[in-house]
Amino acid sequence: MSNPSKLLVVFGATGNQGGSVIQSILADPRAAKEFKIRGITRDPSKENAQALAAKGVEMVSVSLPFLVFAFSVPALHCAKLLGCDRAI
Repeated sequence: MSNPSKLLVVFGATGNQGGSVIQSILADPRAAKEFKIRGITRDPSKENAQALAAKGVEMVSVSLPFLVFAFSVPALHCAKLLGCDRAI
């Protein structure tokens, strides 16, 4: 299996929308090979975050002020700030 070449950052990784995006990527063999997933959450110690980490998702904790900032800029700019290929 090859290493993923692109980084996908998913905000709200432990929520309904972010979680379903991550599950869809992981369930698609082609997408799972293409993307390394970084899940953004407020609390990586929660059960949902730990379950995603066990599946290979890099879980990162961010503060509420950063989340407010991230949602106030277009996704393309946010992706560039985070050094990733895509931000969702």
